[in-house]
Amino acid sequence: MKKLSLIAQAVVLIPTLYMPRLSAQDLEINRLVSISGTVVDAETSEALSFASVAIRNKAQGTITNSFGAFDLTLRNGSSQDTLAVSMMGYQPLTIPIGTNFTNITIRLRPQALLLKEVEVTGKRITTDEIFAAIKARIKTNYPVDDYAMECFYREIKKENETYRSLLEAALVIRDKGYDKATPEVVYLREVRGSSKFINRFSDFWQRNNLLNETLGLNAVRHPSSAPSVVGGDRYQLEGTTMLNAREVYVLTSEIKPDDCWQRTLYVDVETYAIYRSEEAIRNFALSWKVDNNDSVSMRLTKGSSMFDFKVFNGKLYLSHIRHEVENEYFNPKTNVTLQRFTIINDLVVSDIYDDAKSQTEGLKRVDNRALELQVTPYNEIFWDQYNGIKQTPLESKIMSDLLRDAELTEQFKESAAEKSGRRRRRHE
Repeated sequence: MKKLSLIAQAVVLIPTLYMPRLSAQDLEINRLVSISGTVVDAETSEALSFASVAIRNKAQGTITNSFGAFDLTLRNGSSQDTLAVSMMGYQPLTIPIGTNFTNITIRLRPQALLLKEVEVTGKRITTDEIFAAIKARIKTNYPVDDYAMECFYREIKKENETYRSLLEAALVIRDKGYDKATPEVVYLREVRGSSKFINRFSDFWQRNNLLNETLGLNAVRHPSSAPSVVGGDRYQLEGTTMLNAREVYVLTSEIKPDDCWQRTLYVDVETYAIYRSEEAIRNFALSWKVDNNDSVSMRLTKGSSMFDFKVFNGKLYLSHIRHEVENEYFNPKTNVTLQRFTIINDLVVSDIYDDAKSQTEGLKRVDNRALELQVTPYNEIFWDQYNGIKQTPLESKIMSDLLRDAELTEQFKESAAEKSGRRRRRHE
């Protein structure tokens, strides 16, 4: 047996459920239940970051922050509901909610991730057979009808060892289904950003919508994302392990000479659904010239991404995306480093709606420009009531770096005023 090594990551992030506007009749039949607590290692009491916290057989859920804390508000909440808590490398746990479920401590027991050899009716199953089954069951395993996801998005930019900017957005993402060629459409409830940071070596980071770029990396939803999960790339079957009480195949892609990334997939041995997709940079030899400048090139020095899925009504829906990449700008003639520039993207889905049209009516559709160029007038009341933001501070290092100029609230207001003034000038 081989031990499966995992890299732990940490960023402070807990989105809370955005509650849609309810009529008086709705309020009579809807009951809100708040659940909060901390998830820790049962043996060491160490806080567990990125543990999944969801309501069994319902769409709502969240993840824990870097302190292991979570806060979740339920629509139609009931004391009969069951909380399901899970994390890679730990035994999943289900807990009846009961009548009092605030500030609790949930202890997960470690579970060794041992890879076992794979045999099916006396012979070893091939990767070609697994991927043929994945492709054939896309419509069975994933949503193919119009739906919407309530999401929280956070984007952090870091220069060398200093965090330079923060962007946060409350979003609704509408999707026609996993069998459709059309991409997801993002709608804004609110978006706010700190003081703008401009990368002096490339305007790509100030020009492009990094959220759309990140969504496009979902290889299950977008077959063109490489390494592919529907053909064209070779994978090695490492064996099987347990993930959220399900036995899964573990497959890793072969590293191509012209690509930096290697993908690891966790595929259910019964349904052939991909429950988790991870990527990591393995090829560090590649570099690119920046904007046709012979004096500046770029290479990827660190990088990882993770796509988690959760089951709702018999289908797998996106639950959490985390994407982090460090880009190194350097002089190709001297190999001297000019700048290390890191982008961290996090997207967490807190709820799923089958009435996608009604959930997106009246909301602004996001375009392909950078989200920091689409900042809305600062809605202080909204953000004060956005529970996950209010109760979850940024890590001390991130916060201290971002506060170098002014309080974050003042930066949010100034950034929004600057964008508003720019729009007015364009129309004058």
